[in-house]
Amino acid sequence: MVKEPGAPAVNARSLLHAKATHALALGGFQVAYRLVRVKRKTIGMLVSEEGLEVRAPRWVSINQIQDALKERERWIIKQVQGMAKKAALAKRAAVEIESGCVVQVLGQDVQWFFSEKANGLQSGPTTSVVASFEKTLPALQRENAKQLKSVSEHIQIQRSIQGEWQACPWHEWCAALQEGTVSHAQNEKAIAAHNPMAKFRVVLPLKSLLEKRVQDAMAGEAKGDTNNPPVVDKTIAKIWMKAVLLELAHEVLKQRVSHFETMIGVTHTALTLGQAKHRWGSAGSNGAIRLNWHLVHVPMDLLDYVVAHELCHLKQMNHGPKFWAEMERVMPDYAARRRALKEVSMAQWT
Repeated sequence: MVKEPGAPAVNARSLLHAKATHALALGGFQVAYRLVRVKRKTIGMLVSEEGLEVRAPRWVSINQIQDALKERERWIIKQVQGMAKKAALAKRAAVEIESGCVVQVLGQDVQWFFSEKANGLQSGPTTSVVASFEKTLPALQRENAKQLKSVSEHIQIQRSIQGEWQACPWHEWCAALQEGTVSHAQNEKAIAAHNPMAKFRVVLPLKSLLEKRVQDAMAGEAKGDTNNPPVVDKTIAKIWMKAVLLELAHEVLKQRVSHFETMIGVTHTALTLGQAKHRWGSAGSNGAIRLNWHLVHVPMDLLDYVVAHELCHLKQMNHGPKFWAEMERVMPDYAARRRALKEVSMAQWT
């Protein structure tokens, strides 16, 4: 097996699926894969962070499945190498949640500060916003709608103009992030440099919520509950950051969908946000579009590719020649964007 120039070495651990049911020697490695029997006519293969998953009809024998895997040996090893590269990039891009940290937003550096002041918060109880550490997307959306109404009304956004930080309204921030387009290549250089020069910063009001969480934690300590430490500012900051980015993603994606559906000549019936691990978006035959809200972390040129891709499916519900011809008409450089998107790995918050 010839290693691709610049490709990372295959990690043997990457070839072991956590829920493996079968194993096979491929490319000099012992590959443990998960076999799932499904209603389909062909054998499907998926390499993800979890490992290799094979989906096959019930009537196909194990020998036939393994023969198919051997035929695609080079592809499987190449995909594992790609996953190793993504994992390395994600590790380099990992963000330590602390006041002053920098997170990539639409390919640009945005600095986040955690204020001890509650300025901007509405009067009345707000502590239920941080009921638990890990919030599901629907729960977070319900909280935003019920408790905060709009996170943009409760945060401070500042923009650097000639070396001075000045207040920046939400709508101007959204527009500026989209106008200041950063390509995937520029984004990679910024991550590698580890020397962010943020033009924007967001101040999150945490004091009132932090006090409530500290009180709860101290009460837990008094009862001998050591699993609830009093230092909870990261917990609150993470929830606020996700809420802000979720609202930003909704606004930006809504605008880009409107832009491209005019170009393509289609009309979507519904737009929802999801957080699938292995899919940036999907389109239904009923005209419904579903987009991953984590697109807010990628450069605008790649976000636009995903939006255009899903809207083109409203004309062609397949990946046939007519579909790609439509993509080329709308976005002549779609192939380069598609290749770049395959190498994107989401930034991790720690």
